[in-house]
Amino acid sequence: MNKDIRNTGYHAIRWNEPVIMEMSKAGRRGILFPPISEMLFAQQGLLSDLIPEGMQRIGALELPELSEPDVLRHYLHLSQETLGMMGVNLFGTCTMKYNPRLNELLVGRPEVAETHPLQDQSTIQGTLQIIYEFNEMLCQLSGMSQFTFQPAGGADAAYTHNCVTRSLATVKGGVR
Repeated sequence: MNKDIRNTGYHAIRWNEPVIMEMSKAGRRGILFPPISEMLFAQQGLLSDLIPEGMQRIGALELPELSEPDVLRHYLHLSQETLGMMGVNLFGTCTMKYNPRLNELLVGRPEVAETHPLQDQSTIQGTLQIIYEFNEMLCQLSGMSQFTFQPAGGADAAYTHNCVTRSLATVKGGVR
């Protein structure tokens, strides 16, 4: 097959995007919270009274001061500069995937989405059965004896994986 390969003149957008801290303008806010009601303030008092003295911040918190549209525009520009994976990176903590609509409808139901970790177990037996049976399926498929379904991903999952791996190595005598 003979393909006509030529330069189409297309080039990705190139932004000279500054670091977000450099974009900060004093006084800009993304979200303005309503003032605290007098009743709530009278009940709770100052937040600083609830934080031990040794844990209180000494100076102002150094965060960028930007409007929400400025933040969105900044990350849009950064995303447009991304050319894709340039090499092997086994740390895909932001996996794009297709979630079937039926699954989204099921997990969005209040019986599932609003389950509280400290909820009485007698009220969530169906959910616990699904988790138990799914765990059993994964164990059969993998040959492992147990699974964890939390944390879901990202840095939490990476940390959990490191803790589990270290524990296994310790049990097997491999940690120095």
